[in-house]
Amino acid sequence: MIYLSVKKYGGNSWKYLLIIALLILLSDQISVFIKNEIMRYRPSHNLDLKSIIHIVKNKHGGLYSFVSSHATNTMALTVFLILTLLRNQRTMYAIMILYVLIASYSRIYLGLHYPFDILAGWITGFVIAVTVYAVFKKRIITFEKK
Repeated sequence: MIYLSVKKYGGNSWKYLLIIALLILLSDQISVFIKNEIMRYRPSHNLDLKSIIHIVKNKHGGLYSFVSSHATNTMALTVFLILTLLRNQRTMYAIMILYVLIASYSRIYLGLHYPFDILAGWITGFVIAVTVYAVFKKRIITFEKK
């Protein structure tokens, strides 16, 4: 990502990377806000499911699961990168989609999220990425190498 941003934006790549850092911060904080508002227990904290789900190294995660922060963050990053940096990079596009799928599946496998937590996280991350892209679109275009 750093290599491609320097290649595309040159000396202005630090601005692009700063936007990505802000995107991740925003997506993470929004997903945590939603978790704290909805307050749905994780499968690992659900007393009805606790004994039948797969727990690895006794890690139960935080108390709440909806929406998955991993799904939100990985989707926000992937969509933003595809919109700004990877449009003509089909291999990288596929790698990033695979990254989202693996990270998201791991949350279910570890007993930390329900499938709908993941789907809602993807939708949340997508909306955040598209919104950030729209807000910064003019700035991103002016970042081109000088």
